[in-house]
Amino acid sequence: MRDEITREGEFIRRFHLLKLIRDRTPRLTLSWTIMHAIDQTSPLWQATLESLVSSRANLVVSLNGIDETVYHSLHARYTYGANDIFFDHRFVDIFEQTPEGHRYLNLNYFDEVESLS
Repeated sequence: MRDEITREGEFIRRFHLLKLIRDRTPRLTLSWTIMHAIDQTSPLWQATLESLVSSRANLVVSLNGIDETVYHSLHARYTYGANDIFFDHRFVDIFEQTPEGHRYLNLNYFDEVESLS
């Protein structure tokens, strides 16, 4: 969501749905990186940190699912402000392997990012 001015010159706080590369997962047993392709159809096309800050942009992530153990609905929501968004970065790989070949998630790097340049 971000602040915009309509064609009529009116201020509006507009919500844009982002098309996800994969918008669901059958099982959340390991990890899931939610991704949106920024192309010419994306509301984020040609966005910069400055344009996101000036429009007071936020990314609102809302997830829901079922806990298969007790069959309860789960809901989670988090809002990321413009300053939480990193350009030209990617998440650090959290999959690691033991010397015996077993794979596991190293949650010490769960929210770490690294520069692509």
